[in-house]
Amino acid sequence: MKKIFILFFILVLGIVIYYYSKFNYPKPYALVNSNVAKYAKQNEDSKGIPLLKFKGRNIYYPINISQVALHYYKNYYETNNENSKKYFLKLAQWHLNNFTDNGKWGGWYCEDNLRESSYNLPSRWISAMSQGFGLSVMIEAYGLTKNKRYLDIAKKVLNSFEISTVDGGISSNWGNNIWFEEYPTTPQKHVLNGFIFALAGLYDYYKYTKNEKAKILFEDGITALKEHISSFDAGFNSYYSMSENVKLHTIASATGWKYHHLHIAQLLWVYTVTGDEYFKSYAHKFLQQDFGDTLNYGLQKRIKNIKATNTIEPKNYGTDNLDDSIWTYGKYWSTYKFPTKLKVSFNRFVRKLNGFTIVTTGADLDYENMDLYAVLADNEKIKLNFKLLDKQIHKTRHHIANVQRFGISTLALKNKNINSVIINFKSYKHGKVLAIRELNFYYDMNHEINILSNILNYKSE
Repeated sequence: MKKIFILFFILVLGIVIYYYSKFNYPKPYALVNSNVAKYAKQNEDSKGIPLLKFKGRNIYYPINISQVALHYYKNYYETNNENSKKYFLKLAQWHLNNFTDNGKWGGWYCEDNLRESSYNLPSRWISAMSQGFGLSVMIEAYGLTKNKRYLDIAKKVLNSFEISTVDGGISSNWGNNIWFEEYPTTPQKHVLNGFIFALAGLYDYYKYTKNEKAKILFEDGITALKEHISSFDAGFNSYYSMSENVKLHTIASATGWKYHHLHIAQLLWVYTVTGDEYFKSYAHKFLQQDFGDTLNYGLQKRIKNIKATNTIEPKNYGTDNLDDSIWTYGKYWSTYKFPTKLKVSFNRFVRKLNGFTIVTTGADLDYENMDLYAVLADNEKIKLNFKLLDKQIHKTRHHIANVQRFGISTLALKNKNINSVIINFKSYKHGKVLAIRELNFYYDMNHEINILSNILNYKSE
């Protein structure tokens, strides 16, 4: 009996010690998850350090290495997996070994100018994104090891947020605000996701150390984000980056780019830690503009089905292509018979319908010969007034996407529940064939914002 009591006491003591130590570990970086399975087949060197394959070259890319480290720390924090801890500490050690000390500040440099990219970078450069990630890696590693060298390096990384890109650092001026640059390129190319990733590192460092400089830099960054977030609104999607050179503006969900849904999640995190409803309103706006990439987060598909009275080739070029999230290239729906009606049925009743976007393969819509109807919950059909708001042409290699955005008068709808929408193309004057890549409707999505917030489960400390 005495042995059983001793074993039970040891077990309880072990549990208490485990949870006490875990409580004292730094909280994981918020903008990553604990899924490390995706790194099982990553490109690595002989020592297990991640390598970025770029145009045939293997690059030690600090953004990538630090991001992988953050995932493994979060996995260890949530699962107590010792292999994850071991690999995290290996990557943390890489950060110690490869830190460049410039005196009062320093960081992790990329030794490749990515010359085949759209960026005009020096041969050796530093990124606000890897500096932000690195701040969190340093405090997480310190929490596990109590090695003060991690904190010493973190202090110098923090100072890099005050060093201009002109002097080899990561900060720039955007109007009257500071901006932390993911890429110190010329001309400046203010990247939204990299900026917010950097802010999250500052936030982690401040919360763990209570360092006043980190707090000020974070707050200055939040002020800049609030001032400039509207610049990233493309009307139908978000911009990946902004520049004084408009030719460098890139839509966040264009070919090969899946950053629009990342922007939504990041803005919800900013809202969570600041309590500022302005950021939530932009998360909601960007969610309305999403072509479907947020399905990655587990949200329900917005459109139940789309039916057409006429389709040229239903098997390969049917209505399924109209909400597949691919709006810049690929398959489309088309018709050559008029009138043709599209009936778009939603997966739930929607309210406050205020606009829609249609993306064609090039030619304009004959919108003056279009009718729009809302079908209500009781099957009542209401004709809606709409007008063209703007038109944008986006080209990707051999493909053209003609984005036409419309506003809907809400007077006839008020707060009525809408089951579906009907678009009637009565005629088409711009050719024999009407071809549409994608369409989207804008309505109140606070229900989805609340679901997404619960899925992401960000916490304010």
